[in-house]
Amino acid sequence: MQEAKQVPKFASFKAKPPPPTEDVNIGHVDEEAQRRDERSRHKSRHHSHNHHHRSRQGDRHLKHGSRREKESPRAAPSAPPQPDEEPQDIYKIDRKGDIHNVIYGTIHRYSIPQYRRAGRGRILGLPARFKIDRTYDGEDSLLVRADGSIADGTRHKTRSILSAADAKERRVLRIRQDLIADNDDAHKNFIPLDYNGSRKRQRILGGDDVSDSEAEKYGYRSILGKAKPEQQDIPSDMEASLESDSNEEGSAVKWNREANQRNLELLRRAEDNPSDIGAWMEVIKYQDTLLAGSDSRRQLTAAEKRSLADIKLSLYDKALKKVGKHPEKYRLLLGYLEEGTNLWDSKRLGEQWHTILKHNSGYISLWMRYIDFRQTAFLDFTVERCKDIYLDCMKLNASSDNDAEKETIHMYLFLRMTLFMREAGFSELAVGLWQAALEISLFRPKELTNSSKDDFMNSFALFWESEVARIGEPGAKGWGSGKSPELEAFTTTDAQTQIRTETLFSSWNVEERRLSRGARLPARTLDIVENDDPYRVVLGSDIEVFLPFFATWRDTNTLVDGFLKFCFLPPLNSLRYSTRDIVTSGDDAFLRTELIYLSDSYITRLINSNPEMTEGAKHPLVFDMAPLQNMIHSVDSLFADSNWFQSLATWKEIIKNEESIIDAEWVRRSLKLLVGTFPQDDILAECTLAVEFALDPSEGKKYAKSLLKKRPSSLRLYNAFALMETRNDNFSTASHVWATTLSMAASLSETQKLEYGTIIRSWVWEYMVLGRIDAAIKVLISVPDFVIDLKTLEQGSFSIIPTQRLKTERFLRECADHAVSRHDLVSFTAWMDVTALLHYLTAFFDLSSATEVYNNAFDRLAHSSHITEGSKSSTLEVLHQYRSRLLFHHITTKHTYRPADIREMLLTSTSLFPHNTMFLSLFTWNESRFRIDERIRGVFLTPAASASTGRSTDSNQNPVTSTSLLNILTELSRPVYSGSTVHSSRAAFERAVSSSSSPSPSLWKLYIYFELRRAKDATAAQRVFHRAIRACPWLKGIFMLAFNENQDLWETNKTKNELDAWWEQRKIYNVLVDKELRIHVEIGDEVFDEAERGWLEKERSRREGGRQERQHHDRKRRKDREVIYLPDDGETD
Repeated sequence: MQEAKQVPKFASFKAKPPPPTEDVNIGHVDEEAQRRDERSRHKSRHHSHNHHHRSRQGDRHLKHGSRREKESPRAAPSAPPQPDEEPQDIYKIDRKGDIHNVIYGTIHRYSIPQYRRAGRGRILGLPARFKIDRTYDGEDSLLVRADGSIADGTRHKTRSILSAADAKERRVLRIRQDLIADNDDAHKNFIPLDYNGSRKRQRILGGDDVSDSEAEKYGYRSILGKAKPEQQDIPSDMEASLESDSNEEGSAVKWNREANQRNLELLRRAEDNPSDIGAWMEVIKYQDTLLAGSDSRRQLTAAEKRSLADIKLSLYDKALKKVGKHPEKYRLLLGYLEEGTNLWDSKRLGEQWHTILKHNSGYISLWMRYIDFRQTAFLDFTVERCKDIYLDCMKLNASSDNDAEKETIHMYLFLRMTLFMREAGFSELAVGLWQAALEISLFRPKELTNSSKDDFMNSFALFWESEVARIGEPGAKGWGSGKSPELEAFTTTDAQTQIRTETLFSSWNVEERRLSRGARLPARTLDIVENDDPYRVVLGSDIEVFLPFFATWRDTNTLVDGFLKFCFLPPLNSLRYSTRDIVTSGDDAFLRTELIYLSDSYITRLINSNPEMTEGAKHPLVFDMAPLQNMIHSVDSLFADSNWFQSLATWKEIIKNEESIIDAEWVRRSLKLLVGTFPQDDILAECTLAVEFALDPSEGKKYAKSLLKKRPSSLRLYNAFALMETRNDNFSTASHVWATTLSMAASLSETQKLEYGTIIRSWVWEYMVLGRIDAAIKVLISVPDFVIDLKTLEQGSFSIIPTQRLKTERFLRECADHAVSRHDLVSFTAWMDVTALLHYLTAFFDLSSATEVYNNAFDRLAHSSHITEGSKSSTLEVLHQYRSRLLFHHITTKHTYRPADIREMLLTSTSLFPHNTMFLSLFTWNESRFRIDERIRGVFLTPAASASTGRSTDSNQNPVTSTSLLNILTELSRPVYSGSTVHSSRAAFERAVSSSSSPSPSLWKLYIYFELRRAKDATAAQRVFHRAIRACPWLKGIFMLAFNENQDLWETNKTKNELDAWWEQRKIYNVLVDKELRIHVEIGDEVFDEAERGWLEKERSRREGGRQERQHHDRKRRKDREVIYLPDDGETD
């Protein structure tokens, strides 16, 4: 290369200094992508920044190179230059790197090549897909990112906050302030579109005069300097408002600037106070907002989720280093591990868990989440290993100092462990553990009250080994009574197990299911069971390690609630409106597994719900939308008919299934024994009556009468008995029962009289459902005197006197005030609802008057200082449920209303309680009547804060199973014209099963049935099936779907023959054995070998038969080609 000539210098000439170089922080680029870019640019002389360093020959060389680059498109096309013609000193490749980069942490300033911007963030010499990231906050460096392309070749349209749609400038215009209305316009025969038109028109019309402001604006001697260019598209009678951001970066850029500023403030606050866990969690949670942008409802892509997890991990790591020892450090640790699941493989995740538990073994919340990890880790899962982890966690909880939460946490662990055992096939052991826990805690002998723990456990071991009747078994009276009889030994009368090798797995499936149905309860040592199954008898040694925790148990309510959850019944905590805990919260995927025990016909009916067939129904799908209910249960739902939500609807479907694992007789006998143990607990008795009535209405009425003889002053039981009579169409008898309770008021105390609120409310509602409004008003005005004449209820029309109305309203408010002062929240909600009904009925069905009463109750509850926050939340939810029932009744009785008001109230309820299935069902039903389906999707897709349960992390809230199921069923029930397809339903399933770290067995089973019965895609069903067994390796019911010949999981797959399906089933059977799941009938190796030989021979015969058939067909085809048929012709022989 020739040496450059020197530029002459003069004394009066001062050369401009070279522009300062800027540090560029450029990400790594794949070498293969660089080579493709180089070939696409015909071996451009401008190489990528990763293959640095370019020789610094001065600005002149760069300018010449830029000039040649600009002139090249205008030049004639020519052959590319040969490599030997290029100078050898332009490129320099260094594969070893610079050691000083490690020392100083950055590239040397003079080693960074100069660059030139090409507009729109592009850099001259780099491929067009590389652009400067303008959101990067580096002070002395730039960040270059690659936009890239998606697989179909189209340009990737990023959804970041700097998208073109959001960055579009917007302007706010207003009418010019200096305009003066022209009175002459009123006399014209046209309306001018602008003020005085354009200047040219003004000159034509002779109006050359301009205002002083105009003259000042265009005067060259203006003191404001040179005028800015005028916006040509602004009308002459308009001007830009101060609110306009037309001169700013754009709305999205402005939002991004504010979001980044907010992020810096949060981070600065956390760093200034490193011990504040809440500050760290807030800044970590805010990263979701930064990435999602202004549209918080959009779903993140997989790449965005990984990127977000990487950012959060760095923040968690930074927080953990600075926070030190803190009682709430577990929140950071749980969030750290939660985000790690999105980036790490199972091996590394397990190593991280072991490391964290080793150094932080005192946090029970970590161990509870560790159970989730171990129970769902498919590769390392076995039943015995998982059971040992449960036991270790219980021991750790027993040794903790947290007495307030110790029994609640232990009950959650015990409940989850017994559910886990039952779902793995060990139903006898799960039931035996509950029998032992209830006997020790509730039926212990009085003489053992002050004995030592060893003596206590030895005495119970003798009771257990005696094999007398235990709780739930016929004739059981409890351990402390000493009157429980011995059960007679029984012998299995069923036929012996028969497995046929020609239909190995289908016959094995039939026998396995038959034996599972007979193994719901533990057997005795003297019983003769089929196949000599050792797991049928629960010995003392099998349960002794779990029993010492119950020797000193004090909280009986938590124990009974746990037992009800084990039986899939509504907990008493919900009926008492008390604070929800981790046992009764209803949002745990491991506790909401009812759906896996429903019959195939019921699940198929859910999957194939046809909205067009139910459009003519009175209340289509509104009460069946949520099989997994999540609401506050009350007497309305316990004894509800088809006109309202039923608490026991799903439970009745479970026990009707012949393959259900729930023994209904054992449940009812256990509840009756518990009712006798707690004679003062009317709520438990009410729940037991509901169960009895659901199983057998006649037996339920008999049991109610027997309880009323023992508890003659229980108003709650009288109300339950009256509702039973109403459901049996004996309304006159029910009215007589309610009237009888009113006559008892003189013998009751003022506190007991508060329970009349529930009775009056039930009575009035029954009259409203029947349409007898006058009778309902008569019942209301008779409340202050507690005297009512049943004959007057049968009379005709009735007009209420204003004084009677005022007297009744004053009495109802006094009762509500008294209930609040006594902390009787059940009575308070009942009296407030009765007050709202009084306003509604006496104001000629004016909905606003009733809603005003509810709003006053909301405000009063919010300002009450002597009620705990948990009780406030439950009571507020009950009041919203009462208001929702009135709204539903008002709509269905054809009264006038404004749809916007109804929607607003239902939307308020769903916003306050986003996981209440009653509110979501009613909102979905109401919106579907107006064909506005996107509103429904918007409510389900709006991120809502989960209820605080102690298991949730602040950074990552898992969706509630009941809400996810309702979202799926809503999508399935939507009509086709509203956009519901198989793909949209599949997307709803994917959101439900992919967005939670805790897999839901109920949702996975429903997903498999959807692919088989609705989508009719066997290949997709197989993929979902394999994903399900990886996510739920303990769930035997999912594994058994592979052997059910009615499911067509393998037969409908055209890519597999029968032998391939047989091998698939054998692999799944081997997984059952490897994971140590319960198998009643084991298949020996000899049976497998014989069945394999039979299938191979069958397959060989099939192939030979197919070959012979093809050969026969080929011979026939050749023979047909040899024969020539000619048309008949009479002239030829």
